[in-house]
Amino acid sequence: ATKKEGARRDGILVRLYGEACFGMQGKGKGMHKGQMRKIVRKAVENRFIIILSLLALGIFYAVNLRPGIIKGSDDSFHLCRLEGLAVDLSYGVFPVKVHSPLCFGYGYGVGIFYQNHLLYFPALLRVAGVSLELTYKIFSGCIMTAIYGSAFYAAYRISKDKYAALVAAVCVLFSWNMVSDFYLDFHMAGSMAMIFIPLAIAGMLDFLLEDKKPVLLGAGFLGLICTHILSAYLTFFVCAAIALSYAGRWVNKPKKIGEGILAVGGTLALSISFWLPMLEQFRVQEYKVSRPWTQPEEHTQLLFSLFGQGGMGWLL
Repeated sequence: ATKKEGARRDGILVRLYGEACFGMQGKGKGMHKGQMRKIVRKAVENRFIIILSLLALGIFYAVNLRPGIIKGSDDSFHLCRLEGLAVDLSYGVFPVKVHSPLCFGYGYGVGIFYQNHLLYFPALLRVAGVSLELTYKIFSGCIMTAIYGSAFYAAYRISKDKYAALVAAVCVLFSWNMVSDFYLDFHMAGSMAMIFIPLAIAGMLDFLLEDKKPVLLGAGFLGLICTHILSAYLTFFVCAAIALSYAGRWVNKPKKIGEGILAVGGTLALSISFWLPMLEQFRVQEYKVSRPWTQPEEHTQLLFSLFGQGGMGWLL
């Protein structure tokens, strides 16, 4: 009886909303009305998930409602990166590989090692005259929403349960990694990469367990390469571990192996504008990241010294 009452109540809500939206429209839009009614019905059926999702996003974003920009360890780098991108776009430079306003006007090749694909949107807001503070807050809200949506979609693809997907998405959003990226370390590149990590992992599981085409897998890695190359490396190792765990599902299947190779080739081809110039730069000159930044002997200690007064000697 309760189920019937709930279904009847939902039906009334859909009918009333549909009449309010489409009651004044002409008869020639029957198909459009039917599609919209389906969307409205789905929204009403999933209103609990929608409300909780909006509430979670609102709570996580609420810190940005206060004046100013949240400070973090990388805030100056990423804000200058964004501002430099906007300046170069205003000069008509596209794509931007070297951010000319940085390093006292000498320029800094940020675009060679960090792709700017997703940053063109906030940069265009700056070009349009939006303040840096508002631009960052709009963009960070978009990133948070995309991360939540990506986590929900990936979890739903894996579990086939919308409530499990809701819990997973909320856990990802409020994880220490997200709190740190947005409110402590200002890791803009790392937070953008979190949009694509769930998609890549879900795509790998779909490819191996559901025998689906590796489109989602390729899209996830393409997004990772175009946002944060280190996250792409880490996700690759996770997906490799998944592939080894389910080796029996693809080792003796040449077609599946061929599809995987095609996905890798397609992803590399679509992202060649990033990784080829980067590898070229590493080949022709030496960077700090290519040299040891510390020596092992600076962080080691003789074994016998651990048993003296300054070590475990007092305990013994």
